[in-house]
Amino acid sequence: MSDYHLEGFFAKFRGVIGRYPEPGDRYLFPFDKVVRVPVHMLGVRKPLQVEWWARGELVERRIMPAWWGTHSERADLVIESAPEAA
Repeated sequence: MSDYHLEGFFAKFRGVIGRYPEPGDRYLFPFDKVVRVPVHMLGVRKPLQVEWWARGELVERRIMPAWWGTHSERADLVIESAPEAA
């Protein structure tokens, strides 16, 4: 398993667009504090498992469909991975 930490505005905005995670890989998006974090699937060609974490506790886990769909939760960490990794 590999963790990829995405820091900075543009890296977080791009997310996994153009670089889909392999099974077992996770893309981590840390934030300085708990804020509402929206996730969109526009441009993402395969479904993703998305987890929103706040203060070390899981807030929400969703399988987001490819190309469409949005969801947001309050979190200080978002993790995106291939659904097969669940």
